[in-house]
Amino acid sequence: MGGRVWGVVKNLQQSGIDPDTGKKPQWHIVNSKKELQFPKGDDKHSISCFAVEGGELLKSIDKIKGRHTQRMLLIVDEANSTPDAIFNTIPNMLKGCVELVILVIGNAVNRFDNHGRACEPEDGWNAVTVEDTRWLTKGVEDWRMPPGICCHYDGPKSPNVLAGKTIYRFIYSYENWLSALKWGESSIHYWSQDRGFWPPEGVVNTVFSEPLVVRCDGTGFLNFYATREVYAFLDPAFGGDNCVLQMADVGDCGEGKVGIQLRPPTYIRPQVKLEAERDYQIAREVIEECKKRLVKPLHFGTDATGVGRGVHAIISAEWSQEIVRVEWGGKASEKPSSQADSRPGHEVYDSRVTELWFGCREFLESGQLKGLYTEAVKQACSREYTQQGRKSRLNTKAECVAKLGYSPDEMDAISGLVEVVKQNGITAHGKISELQSQVWNEISKEVQNNLALEDEHQEVVVGGWAENDFGNVGIVWNDPY
Repeated sequence: MGGRVWGVVKNLQQSGIDPDTGKKPQWHIVNSKKELQFPKGDDKHSISCFAVEGGELLKSIDKIKGRHTQRMLLIVDEANSTPDAIFNTIPNMLKGCVELVILVIGNAVNRFDNHGRACEPEDGWNAVTVEDTRWLTKGVEDWRMPPGICCHYDGPKSPNVLAGKTIYRFIYSYENWLSALKWGESSIHYWSQDRGFWPPEGVVNTVFSEPLVVRCDGTGFLNFYATREVYAFLDPAFGGDNCVLQMADVGDCGEGKVGIQLRPPTYIRPQVKLEAERDYQIAREVIEECKKRLVKPLHFGTDATGVGRGVHAIISAEWSQEIVRVEWGGKASEKPSSQADSRPGHEVYDSRVTELWFGCREFLESGQLKGLYTEAVKQACSREYTQQGRKSRLNTKAECVAKLGYSPDEMDAISGLVEVVKQNGITAHGKISELQSQVWNEISKEVQNNLALEDEHQEVVVGGWAENDFGNVGIVWNDPY
């Protein structure tokens, strides 16, 4: 910050001219505070720069919250990486303020980071494209930030690019654009740094993408038409990761579909250090939370891989053996890889965890998964996969931490919850489920026809088996004798 923003402020102090008097203003600069005062000694009515990284965050929050003037301008630069806590000071700044102007600046990277949230169009992301230069925003209710205007600066629309040569030195240059064309449209850098817009689907290999979440209304809400059950999944997440208990309402959402409406996550924070005591504390708190929300044992699952086995064993012993065991390690299953591909999972995915994430995506695509919250979307759209031969391989947690700086714990918990739903016999609505429904409809018609013949001829047909692509399906008609 000292070499960038504060350098600009110091230059203003040294070269600025008062337009009314033509003289240099009597500004006073305080380098130790990174503050430009007028008059000298007034640090309330000033231009101040605050660092928000590392140990500086809490100090900066206190300083920002302590400012109450009638008119304030808040400029948030590099908003993509600015912590939530800074934006959460806005309600406090509004107290006693007649005019508060907020300017949020950043490179378009993720529609669900803080910069993307501030830029969200009032009519949703589908209402704008990379060719739009301005649009009205919907505002951010959590920050009490009202609707505003988003200005999109697009590289090819720069005056330098339009002129075919660099005329203005301090904006996007013609040479910048030539370099961008060399690398093409297949990189995030091109979209973020050259087009200044959020990358479209397919730019990188991630199981989920922001356009997919938007298109499928993944952050929206389901309408349930009947009673619903509460499901839950625990990701114990040892080794410093978040211990996440994810719950959801599961029920009929119309058109023959069973939907999953996610609830906000619950974080379990054990207060002991010994692993054995930690396992018991986590297990008992989870059991209490589940009972409080009327979660049935068969609707609860937990990661039983590696160190997670201890927590799973305690919950199974102290609550019920009906709980669902989800293995994250090892190879993928023998089940069809998706509703569109009947190949077994182990032929398509390199591991069980890859299969679970793609299975979660399938529910999103079918409109059966909603309520994805900001942190989950961020993780979902950041975790990459690669193709190794004929199989997809999801980046490991360690690779995610090394590349992204965080572990995808919340999204792992959501994928585990979807697996619990699947193990309770609920499937994503797709090609295979449609074929199964078609087969059962045909069988039902055959049953009705036989019953009609039975009534007509006083004959009794007992039992039989119907052969189909999904195995033997037993059909038994009632025998009055």
